Amino acid sequence: MKGKLFLKRASKTLSLLLLIATLSLSATKLVEAGTWRQDAKGWWYQNDNNTYPSSSWQLIGSQWYYFNANGYMATGWVNLGGSWYYLKPTGAMATGWLNLGGSWYYLQPSGAMATGWLNLSGTWYHLQPSGAMSANRWEGNYYLEASGTMATNKWIGLYYVGANGAWIPNYQAPVSTPGSLGQSNALKSAKDYLSILTFSRSGLIEQLKYEGYSTEDATYAVDNCGADWNEQAAKSAQQYIDIMSFSRDGLLAQLIYEGFTQAQAEHGVSSIGY
Repeated sequence: MKGKLFLKRASKTLSLLLLIATLSLSATKLVEAGTWRQDAKGWWYQNDNNTYPSSSWQLIGSQWYYFNANGYMATGWVNLGGSWYYLKPTGAMATGWLNLGGSWYYLQPSGAMATGWLNLSGTWYHLQPSGAMSANRWEGNYYLEASGTMATNKWIGLYYVGANGAWIPNYQAPVSTPGSLGQSNALKSAKDYLSILTFSRSGLIEQLKYEGYSTEDATYAVDNCGADWNEQAAKSAQQYIDIMSFSRDGLLAQLIYEGFTQAQAEHGVSSIGY
């Protein structure tokens, strides 16, 4: 008798849980449902209960949209709460790297535009107060290369920057040792490879290591071979498109897989018209 009572109670509990889950799903669908509307002033979104969002964000599908005080979908740059956001022509909020007018910007996962120093997967970038990525310029004692990445362990004209990227005043190059022959040969190999193939920085280092060069010699060669990694990304993107079809996201992912940074890959994809 106790066993039957337990089963009846368990059955009722399960039924109640299923009912709650069904009601929750129904409520979620009701909140997400709605219809896009357009008039002479622009696009707006009508919820199923005939209300519409205004002066607020709304998640529609998997994208965030911002609706102004009059309820119309915003596009372009908007400043909210002291932070800048970029809404694509479709109205969807942008995240990640964004190229506008020849300048690169980084929108954080929240959509807010980044400024100042930014570390992405171990690589440092600098975003100016306007949000534009610094490139081919000094920021204090640090130098940002054409790709936007902070230079390390190399000469920038008459100035040398160390492993942390900072300029080292009165730097004296180490006295030549027999190991410099390895660096010289690695540098020649790096230039030979770049004359016939395209590589990312990390990809070329790995190729030289595969040829038997030490990590130190390979890194020295790659950092002193004069390669423009943005240019390499652009050439690589063109080569891929010449032999097969790619979506923009697919090509971007392929370039990143090859070792290009996000900014370099974005440059490569943009260079072919994507």
